[in-house]
Amino acid sequence: MITKNYFKLRWEYESVSVRAFTSEVGLSHTMIKQLEGKTSFPYKFELKKIIETEDGLVISDDFSNLAEIWPDYLPNNLAWPLMSERLKNIINDHLSGKEGINWISAYVGYKEEERLYYIPRFNKKLDVLDFEKTKYIPGTDQIVSPCFSLKKIQCYVIFHNDLTHELWKITPFLNVSDDIRKLIKKNGLKGMDFVKLKVAKTSPPCTFHGDYALKATNFSKLHCSYSKLFEIVSYL
Repeated sequence: MITKNYFKLRWEYESVSVRAFTSEVGLSHTMIKQLEGKTSFPYKFELKKIIETEDGLVISDDFSNLAEIWPDYLPNNLAWPLMSERLKNIINDHLSGKEGINWISAYVGYKEEERLYYIPRFNKKLDVLDFEKTKYIPGTDQIVSPCFSLKKIQCYVIFHNDLTHELWKITPFLNVSDDIRKLIKKNGLKGMDFVKLKVAKTSPPCTFHGDYALKATNFSKLHCSYSKLFEIVSYL
């Protein structure tokens, strides 16, 4: 059965929360090009407690009243998707191979403790929109309400929004399949919530090719309903 439900992945909002900060870089979009070909982030993040008040943000190193300081989806001052190893593994283990993702590791520190987090990077821009059903500001290409094409996204477990320039390479505007959402919830991962996407659902099934065909047949939650592929799965 084709998965028809997809969800925006976003940070869970709390008025008192933990965020990761790095002060050694400038604007996040300038770092994207610098990280080309690299598999590790050259700077370290530090955890801080953020308290939102009527007068603005209060930054603190006092974590004494926080039950959780290592969320699986960690907000940060670069507004990049900073994922725990658990979250990274759930996504990485179920990739179809068509998403074109690799991972950049990054250290996050708190006092004497350090943990590795991971940043997903897309190596190709994904065509994901149903252009006829997406709503734009009249006379422009600026999107008001995106509508995603099932034909285009049904073989992805994670994909980015339609973004200009190189902002699609590393972006917080990520979307995941319902299978990934369910695995995240089943495994009790923290720090994120989900918003259902608008998807145009009248689409033919997709097919897998080359090196990814074997991986696809072993993927228990296939997003394609191609009958021959299911025959292979049944045989395996």
